[in-house]
Amino acid sequence: MARLEPDTRKQLILESAVFLAQHCGYKTVRRDEISALAGCASSLVAHYFTSVKELQRVIMQYAVDNEDLNIIAQGLVANDPIALNAPQELKTLAANSLL
Repeated sequence: MARLEPDTRKQLILESAVFLAQHCGYKTVRRDEISALAGCASSLVAHYFTSVKELQRVIMQYAVDNEDLNIIAQGLVANDPIALNAPQELKTLAANSLL
């Protein structure tokens, strides 16, 4: 596989993390799972996202920015500050998606 530009690789890692968050829960994503899905070393995930907490913050911000109700709902249940500060309409839609 051709070497990817750093911005492209970081975006691929983020998209892999979001996919896992949607299917397994954003609080349970792990570097090794992300790296396997993204096709890179887990050390590269750590290079772009220095801690799991940072990765969770980025995932939640991505979810809010892209109106991913599934992940936002997970954040509301977990009292994630980014989810809690999302627009009220988005929080309502996310909460209703749990019903």
